[in-house]
Amino acid sequence: NLRYVVDRVIEDFEKDGVVYLELRSSPKCSEDMTKEEYIGIILDCMEKYTGKMIVRYLISIDQSKPLQEMLENANLAVKYHTSPYVAGVDLCGNVFNADKTNSLKALSICKNAGLKIACHIAEEDEINTHTTALLREICPDRLGHATLISPKSGDGEFVQQNKMLIECCLTSNILSRTVPSYKDHHFKMWRDLKHPVLICTDDQGTFDTSLSKEYLIAVQAFNLNWKDLIKMNYEAISSIFDDSVKCYLRNIFESIEVDFKIILIVDYVFMC
Repeated sequence: NLRYVVDRVIEDFEKDGVVYLELRSSPKCSEDMTKEEYIGIILDCMEKYTGKMIVRYLISIDQSKPLQEMLENANLAVKYHTSPYVAGVDLCGNVFNADKTNSLKALSICKNAGLKIACHIAEEDEINTHTTALLREICPDRLGHATLISPKSGDGEFVQQNKMLIECCLTSNILSRTVPSYKDHHFKMWRDLKHPVLICTDDQGTFDTSLSKEYLIAVQAFNLNWKDLIKMNYEAISSIFDDSVKCYLRNIFESIEVDFKIILIVDYVFMC
C-alpha cells in the first residue's frame, strides 16, 4: 500500500531527527492506479503530515525506461511543480540500459520549465560521454553518488566550477561494491577540496540504514567532530530544492548552541 509506505518513511525520518527531507519516487501505473493517482497519494500524505519536519517530493525519471515513459514523467513533474510539495526532479535508473539522448530530452523539458534537477551519475564504469553530456548540457543542481568522477578530470573541474553538491551514500556504495571501503569513499576526497558534499541514506530500507547510522560511520571513518557535522549540514542548505525554507533552516542552525548537541540533518532519500 503506497500510502502506508510513504507515511512510514516520513515517520522513520522524523524519529531520526531529520528536519528537511526530500523523498524521490518514480510515478508508476498499475491496474489499480494511474501515475497521476500515484503522485496524488504521495502529495496527500505530505499535506496531511502534521509533524515539524519539512517534507518535499522529487519526481523521479528512470533513465532505463523507454523514451515515452521518461517524457511522461518529465511532463508530470512540470504539471505538478505548482504544488508546494514538489521541489524538483531526479534522474535515476540503470545507466547501462540508458540512452543519453533520451535522458537529455526528458531533463531538457524539466530544465526549460525551471525545475531543479538531481542526477544519479557516474555510479558505475559507464561510458564517459553519458556523464559528460548530462553535466554540460543539463548542468544539474546536485549529483547523486558521482563515484567515478575524478576532481582532476574535465568533468570533475566542471563539477567544482558549478559547485554541484555531491550526495554521498556510504553504506549504499559499500553494499553495491562501487567503493572498496568506507575510508576509501570519495566523500573524503571531495570534502578535502572543500567541495559541497552531504551524507545521505540513498534507500534506507534496501540498505538497512538510517541517517544517524550514516553519520556515525562518517565520524568514525573520517574523524569528523560535532562542528564538522554542523558545518556540513549548514552549507548543504544552499543546495536543497525548496528555496522558500532556506532562511528558516539557516535560522535554526544559527540558533544552535553546540553544547546542547541537538543534531539537525538534511537528507535526500530515494523511495522505490
